[in-house]
Amino acid sequence: QLHKVYEKSVILQISLFIYIYDVIVKVTWGICSKYTRNNAENCYENAIKFYRNNMLGVAYVVFNRGKLAQQIGSNAAEKYYTEALNYAEKSKEKTLMRDVLFALYSLKKQNNNADASLRYYERYVSLKDSIESDKNKERIAELEFENDIKLLEHVNENQELRLQEDELKNNQFRVFVILLCILLLAITGFAFILYRQYLQKKNANALLVQKQSEIEFVYGEVKVSNEALQKKNT
Repeated sequence: QLHKVYEKSVILQISLFIYIYDVIVKVTWGICSKYTRNNAENCYENAIKFYRNNMLGVAYVVFNRGKLAQQIGSNAAEKYYTEALNYAEKSKEKTLMRDVLFALYSLKKQNNNADASLRYYERYVSLKDSIESDKNKERIAELEFENDIKLLEHVNENQELRLQEDELKNNQFRVFVILLCILLLAITGFAFILYRQYLQKKNANALLVQKQSEIEFVYGEVKVSNEALQKKNT
């Protein structure tokens, strides 16, 4: 389950990176298009040098260069669009491929080349549908990712509840054991006190019997002495 969640999170991170990268590279169009033709060409050449180790960056720069060429009516527009399409295909950047195909369709339509414009338009529609399908898959992956996170949170909550219940049961058992020990100690102490009182009473009774026996013995001797004395006097 955690492995699936990690895979989906990686997909979402890649999608976010591509989006941010797309925005950053497209800034080139906004900057270079503000210059005059010669300065704009130099701007694009510098941008290509800057992205020389990044095929996708070069693809965006060449595409923007083609848009500028189309705006000023240059015949190089198709060349730049074709180069941008090749770079985009090698980079497997579908969004850029879609935009370039639509640009080529518009350019061919503008030049009244119906057959070529139709071919580019068909490729554009097919790729557009593919991108929409990918977006739907990404959305589904995002929803599944959110559901998996909620499921994991729910599982964690249940585990925490079970741990709390176990801890509560353990605490209750400990309290029960402590109370039982206190009760046993109380019973033992009470029994000890009763037994001690019993021994004290038993010893007191035995001493009392002994004293009574001694008194009776002394009384008997006194009685015998008195009888003997009375006989002597008579």
